[in-house]
Amino acid sequence: MLPDRAAASPEPGRAAAVLPPDTGKLAGESWMRVVVDLNRCQAYAQCCYAAPERFVLRGDEILVYDPAPPASDRAAVDRAVQACPVRAIRVEHEDAPTERPA
Repeated sequence: MLPDRAAASPEPGRAAAVLPPDTGKLAGESWMRVVVDLNRCQAYAQCCYAAPERFVLRGDEILVYDPAPPASDRAAVDRAVQACPVRAIRVEHEDAPTERPA
């Protein structure tokens, strides 16, 4: 679930992300990293419909998302990537990393 705090938007009319606390994933666990290009994001909120547990629109233009969702949410996050009309979302997957991503 997303935290209940929002970062200030970097510019008026731009989306901003909230980073949740460290998830504590260990080496050998599957992980996924979500990256949203905040310059491309136009706040159409299609990702919010596809993966509401991981993407939330606050107000008119602040996108709050989980950059490190659990691997169990992979299908929902992949649907969000496909739903984005401006292709602002990208996901990196790793099935068994030797160390946690930075």
